[in-house]
Amino acid sequence: MVLKAADGKATGRQLDLQMDAAGQPALATLSGNVVYAGDEPLRQVRAEAAKVEVSFSKAGAGRAPTHAVFSGAVRMMERVRAEQQSGRWNSRELTGGKVETWMTEGPGGRMLLRNAVSTGNARLVESEDPAGLKPDAAVRTELAADELKAVMKPAGNSTSVDRVLGKGNTIWRQVTAAGAEQTSMGETLEASFRPADRVVAKGKSGAADGLQSTGEIEDAVQEGHVTMTRRLPGKRKGEAEEVQHATADRVAYNGGSDQLVLSGGVRMNDASGAMWAQQVSIERSSGDAHAAGPVKAEYVQQAGSGDAGSEPMHILAQRAEVRKGNDSAIFYGSPVRVWQGGNQVQAPEVQVERANKRMTALSGGAPFGVRTILVGAGNGGGAGQTGGPAGVVPACGTANAATSQKSAGRQPAGNAVRISSGELVYSGALHQVEFTGGVRAEMTDETVQAAQATAFLGKQNGKSAGPGLLEGGVERIVADGAVVLTRPGTRVSGEHLLYQAAERSFVLKGGEQPARAVDARGSTTAAAFHFSACDNTLQALGEEPGTPSRKVETESTATGAKREKASR
Repeated sequence: MVLKAADGKATGRQLDLQMDAAGQPALATLSGNVVYAGDEPLRQVRAEAAKVEVSFSKAGAGRAPTHAVFSGAVRMMERVRAEQQSGRWNSRELTGGKVETWMTEGPGGRMLLRNAVSTGNARLVESEDPAGLKPDAAVRTELAADELKAVMKPAGNSTSVDRVLGKGNTIWRQVTAAGAEQTSMGETLEASFRPADRVVAKGKSGAADGLQSTGEIEDAVQEGHVTMTRRLPGKRKGEAEEVQHATADRVAYNGGSDQLVLSGGVRMNDASGAMWAQQVSIERSSGDAHAAGPVKAEYVQQAGSGDAGSEPMHILAQRAEVRKGNDSAIFYGSPVRVWQGGNQVQAPEVQVERANKRMTALSGGAPFGVRTILVGAGNGGGAGQTGGPAGVVPACGTANAATSQKSAGRQPAGNAVRISSGELVYSGALHQVEFTGGVRAEMTDETVQAAQATAFLGKQNGKSAGPGLLEGGVERIVADGAVVLTRPGTRVSGEHLLYQAAERSFVLKGGEQPARAVDARGSTTAAAFHFSACDNTLQALGEEPGTPSRKVETESTATGAKREKASR
C-alpha cells in the first residue's frame, strides 16, 4: 500500500481509512513495516514505524494531516543543507517506542511539524558537518529520556528545534569537532537550541527558502542527582585520554559564554584528585573552573611518580580558581588551610602548580600572615610514633616516649617547627620550602627570626619528599639576614644560621660584624656560635671553616654591677 503526498510517500502492508460525512479522510491507519520517505534537493526525510495513525483537519477542501501517532520501534530522520551544490548536510534523528507529532500549516499550504513527543527510550540526535568548524564547536548533540518533547519554531519555509523537554533518566551528550565528549545524566532536562545562523537558498525543484537549525544548544538546565563525565583526547599523539567526573544537584549551561554552572553538593574528580564545593563554573573551551565555597580539594600522586601511595594533600578554602591549561589552582580563604601528614600551611592565598611541582602561599601584605608547621624527617605525622625500631634509643631530636604527644594530630614537640612568614614557596622538585618577607621559626624552646629562610625536606618514615606535594620531614633550615636566635635567658644574633633538625643544633655565624650572644651574665662576640638543644649548651667559636679566625670577646656583669671584660 502506497500513500503519496506533495513532498513524499508512505508505504505499508495495510491501510484502514475512515471518512467523514463529507467524504473526506478523517483518520488513516497504516500498519506493517511503515516507511515514509521524502527526497528534495535541500531536505531529505525518512520515518519508520510498525504502525502509524494520522488524523486530518476537519476544515478545508483538501484535508491536511494535523496529528500522527507512530508506534513500534519508531525512527525519524531529517537531513538538510544550505544550498543544492553543497555536500555539507546537517541531520537530526528522533527515536522511541512511540512518537506523537502535531502539524501546522506553513507557507504555501505546506504542513510543518509543530511539536513532537517521544516515549520509551526516547532519543533526539542532532549532527552537524564538522568541516570548517572551530575545535570546541558541537558536531553531535544527543538528548535522551523516558519522555522527550520537542517544540519546533518556524524557520522560513520549514521548522527547526526550539526547545526539548526531558523527563526521567535524562541524558545529554555532546561531541566537539576536536573529539571532546561530555555526557551528563539527571532526572529532568530542558534545552533551548541556538537560532540558525545560515540561510537556505531559495528552493529549486520545490525546495523552500528559510533558516535551518544549527543543532547547537543555546541554554540547558539538568536537575536531579546529575552526574557528568568529560573525556578529552590526549594532547599528543599516543597519549591517553583525560577523563573527568562530576556530580551535582543541578547543572546549567549558557551557550553565549560556553559555560557550565554546577550547583548543590558539587564534587569533581580526575586522576589528579578531587574537589568539593557548593557551586562550580566551568569554561568548556578551556576547562578552567571557578569554585565557590566552602571548597575542599585533594591532590594525589600520579601513577608512576614513585610515591603513588603517599597520603593526599588536603586543602580547605572559601573559593578557588582552577587553570586547566597549566594544571594550577589558586585558593582563597580566611585562611586557606593546607595539610599533608603532619605538615601544614595556613595563608589567605595559596597557589598550587602541579605541572611545575610548586606551591606558593601569600599573606596578602599582613606581617607573618603565612603560618607553617613542618615535622621532623623521622616523624611520620602520627601520634606515638617513635621514628625508629623498638628497643633502639633514637638520636637527639627524634620522636621518643618522652617527647611524643598522645593526642591525635599533634606532633612531638622536639620535631615540629612552626614558621611564620610573609610568603612561602614550596618546590617539590627541589624538596625545599623558601620563606620570605620576614620569618619567625619556633622550635621546642627556641625561636629564630630572620629576613628569609629555606627549609630542606628529607625522608619521612622512609619515604622521600614527593614531587609537587607538601610531603617530607624537615632535615635542616638555613636562615639569612638579621638573624636572631632566642631561648630562655639567651639571645644570639648574626647574619647566617644553620639548624639541623635531627641533632636539634644551631650554628649562627656573623657577617661583616661578628655574631653576638647576650644573657644575664653579659655578652659575647665570636665568629660563630653553636647551640645544642639536646644538652642545652652554647659554644662560642673563634673561627669558621675556610675563614680567618676572630677573637672571642666576653663582657660579663657580676653582682653589684661590677663589669668584667675578657678576650682570647
